[in-house]
Amino acid sequence: MSMKWIKWIAIVTMTVDHVGAFLVSDPTLYLACRIIGRIAYPLFALMVAEGFRHTRSVGRYLFRFLLFTVLSEAAMAVVWFAYGIDFFLQANVFLPLAAGLIALILASKRKWYFWLPILLIVVAAEWFHTSYGAYGILLIVLFGLVDRLPLRIVGFVLLSAIFIDWPLPELLGLANGGEIHVFERWYQWIALAALIPIGFYDGTRGRFNKWFFYAYYPLHLAVILAIYLLF
Repeated sequence: MSMKWIKWIAIVTMTVDHVGAFLVSDPTLYLACRIIGRIAYPLFALMVAEGFRHTRSVGRYLFRFLLFTVLSEAAMAVVWFAYGIDFFLQANVFLPLAAGLIALILASKRKWYFWLPILLIVVAAEWFHTSYGAYGILLIVLFGLVDRLPLRIVGFVLLSAIFIDWPLPELLGLANGGEIHVFERWYQWIALAALIPIGFYDGTRGRFNKWFFYAYYPLHLAVILAIYLLF
């Protein structure tokens, strides 16, 4: 399975998740959409890690993520001020992807002192309650440093246990039951199903316009939010 199909699975499951989060009122259907959506982020984490491995310019690759992070946050700030819907820092998937990429770049240096800024990134992700928090950052680092599937499975399961069954942010006093992230709920374990397409990933890129996802993410959110506000 090429990266092209990994991206499509991620995009479809993400869209189902967001439709459920904003537009579905039936509790059962809502839960079904959120469960399906758990598959998306690990696939995006893999995409970032593999992109880092194969890019010709790490600087330009990082710049694209930072650019769309800023643009997405700016759009969410407008929504916040205009409609009182606060998504600032908490609902932008580009933010953990960019932060995870920075952490991966530092970790790839293989120097112990680079782990201090990585720790700061991880703590900041929890402190500001960014989407997927430290879990999202460390998943990218895991996929970027480890390419053997058995080790990825072990690492993924351990991260899931730490952030789902024994929520680290609560143990550190950075969150409480009222602030719990969606990824700390039981159905985040369904994210392990992403290991199925990851296991079939053959390391090839496939034909896919690299700008499609960058554009699709804010556009699909804009459409969903417009429907939510109008209806």
